[in-house]
Parts: sequence; structure tokens; C-alpha cells
Amino acid sequence: RIQILFENKYKETLEMVQMIFLTLMMSSFMTIASVKNCRVDADSLPLRKICKSSFNRYGVECAPFETRRSRGCFETRSYPRMYWVSTKIPWKRKKKLLKSTTSIQGYIAGDNDQGVCLSVTFPTVFEFKSNNNKVENVHLSYYIPSDYQEDPPEPSSSKTVLYQSQPRLLYVKPIGFWVDKNVALEDLAGSFNQLKKELKKANIYDVDLDHHIIFVYCYFWERKCRVELAFMQLPLIPPSPLDKVCESASTPDGPKCFRGDATEVEGTHGLVEKRTYPEATVILRYLENDKYEDGLKELIEYIYGENEAEQMVLKKLPFVSSNAIYEPTAATAVWTILKNGQSAPKPTNDKLTITKFQKATFYVLGFGGIVKGFKETYGAYFEKLCMLLDDAKVNYSKDLYLTLDYTHSSGEFRRHEVAVVALD
Repeated sequence: RIQILFENKYKETLEMVQMIFLTLMMSSFMTIASVKNCRVDADSLPLRKICKSSFNRYGVECAPFETRRSRGCFETRSYPRMYWVSTKIPWKRKKKLLKSTTSIQGYIAGDNDQGVCLSVTFPTVFEFKSNNNKVENVHLSYYIPSDYQEDPPEPSSSKTVLYQSQPRLLYVKPIGFWVDKNVALEDLAGSFNQLKKELKKANIYDVDLDHHIIFVYCYFWERKCRVELAFMQLPLIPPSPLDKVCESASTPDGPKCFRGDATEVEGTHGLVEKRTYPEATVILRYLENDKYEDGLKELIEYIYGENEAEQMVLKKLPFVSSNAIYEPTAATAVWTILKNGQSAPKPTNDKLTITKFQKATFYVLGFGGIVKGFKETYGAYFEKLCMLLDDAKVNYSKDLYLTLDYTHSSGEFRRHEVAVVALD
């Protein structure tokens, strides 16, 4: 009946409606398929029903974290510095996981130097190393309630250790809940392997795949548990110092660099600098749908003579790219600093533009190693920078971030940086 009604006068409208309907059907199918491929139990207890919050005052206090990015099958989370109590568990093959939690109950029940009984918190954490499919060094940890984070009770037992965890970035995958206690670590091998495949599919490689983490949120009275598996991002690779990479008293033959006034940001363990750059002239290439490597190649061609003067142009390191934070795996523009900006020759490539870089202040995190790409490297270190800045409680722009690449002709030194605009 609709086709007869719109057959002539509204034929184009009908075709548009049909296309929209088809698109909605396809997106629904793809959403269902992606959830199915994630192998996440549809009945998994959501954290909002477990953890205490302004929306759930009857929930249990949970260790705080911030979700950096949801990727369908798993999510990236940053965990701040906080106190835990941990004990090493003697492990035997096929030992039941949840029956091991009794070893730390004494501390919670008052076996500590303050003699206080602590409330139940979530999650119970199991961490262990796996070498050649062999489980080693299993540790069970309990999150100290927030009321005692400033002055946590020391355990009375020598088998229990109080420690403060460092800020870290985790890749976390929920796998549903159990209705019994007959699950061993070995039973989770398939789920951990699935998470490894999902990380690889997402081009995430900076992961410690030997360090396994299990979060357990259990309502014993309901016999329900939410279980999450996680791998930790590898520690930061120290970068080569700027005085080694760039021209300086210690490296007189090094390349000239665009260096701002820098101070260390408190609370970031000496990893982040607050750096102010002066105004400068840059040669810039907007990328649009092009790749970072394509834009970088054209900049280098300009520097080595593809310009109106057909002469080599002096530049300063680093090569810089800007990236939208909502899509931190692709660059939107790439540029480098021109040493003699005002007298720089015009580019013959109409995609290149000579423009001004305005004075600005950034928070900068440097790292070493080899850059495998935006997805594998820069995106991961950007998330690490955000985690450090949030932990230090400083303000920064969440619109874009920069990558800075210092290349050295000898290949001896490696330094890369990610930066965000400082707002304080």
C-alpha cells in the first residue's frame, strides 16, 4: 500500500526511507553480532548494581577506576594509586578460586594493628604470572576502604602485606558470573586467550601478557559473581634525554630542536613536564583522509628542495602531529618548525602551508622505543599521560593531543612525546 501511494510523486522519498530502514537493520545486526563475538555473558551483573554510588547507596564500596575507552569486547581503565592488603596463595593445579579468599579474612575481621573490623569491599583481586601455561606466584588482594586509605591498618600476620599500588592502565574484559565456587584458574585460560585475540585485533601490543589479573565481585548470599579479566599495559620505556637527542653542550653535533621552558609536574613521578613553547613559523600539512606517513613524506620533500627556491630548508625537530582525542588513533595534521621562518621559500605542493604556531603551554610525556603506529604506540601513551595528569589533579584540554617525534640520523637515540594543552 505504501508503494502504491508513493509510486510516482514520492518515489525518491520512498527509496530514501527504504535505505534508512535497511541501514538501521544492518547496524542492529552488526551490533548484535559484535556483542555475540565478544562472548560476554548477557546476564553479567553490571557494576552499577554492585558498587556503592549516589545512584546505589546500598551497594558495596568498590575500588575506584576511570573508564578511558570502551571497545565493545573490552575497555581501557586507569586505576589510581591506592592501598591494598595482599597475601601469597600456595597454589595447586585445579585449586578452587573462590575458596582461597578465606586466607585474608582475619585482617578484615580485626587482626591488624588498629584492631578495627573493616567492611567488605570489591573486587577481590587475583594476580599471577603464567609461564608456559604454568601458574606461578598467585597473590590475593583486598582493597582498603576509602575511610582508611589515609591511615590504613597494618596487618598483624606476617603472611599478609600492606602495599600501595602505583597508577596503572588495564585492558579489562567481563566474562559473566558463576553460580558455584567450582572454578579454578586453569578454567579461565580460554577467556584470557580470547582477550589476547581481541587486543591484537584492536592493534594493542604494549601489554604484559604474562601478568594475569582477575577481578571478582561476589554476592555470596545471591551466589552471583561478576568476573573480569585484565592485562596490564607495559611500563613506560625511558626516552633518550633531550640533551642527547638535540644540539647541546653535551651533543654539539646534534640537530637543532624547538625547545620550550619546562618544569616537572608534581605527582607524576617525574614523567610529565609542563612545557611552554614560544611563537614560531611552521610548515604544515592537513591530512584529512591521508595517512600520517604521507604528510610526513611531503614535509621532508619540501625540506630537501621541493620548493620554489629549490633549496634545502633548515628546520628544527621535532616533527609534530595533532590528533583528535575522540579518535586518538589517527592524525589530523602534521608539521615541523622552520628555523628561518620569515625567509622560508614557498612550497610547490599546494597541500603544504606556511603558518604561525602561537605561544602555548603543554603537558608532555616522553618515551623511548620504536613507534609501531598511532594505534599501537601513541594512542596508548596518550592514555597513560591522561592517567598521570588526572592522578596529579591538573587541568588540560580534552579536544586534541599532539605527538612529537625526534629522529636522530645515527639511530642511537630514540625519543617520542605525547602532549596535551595545559589549562592552568
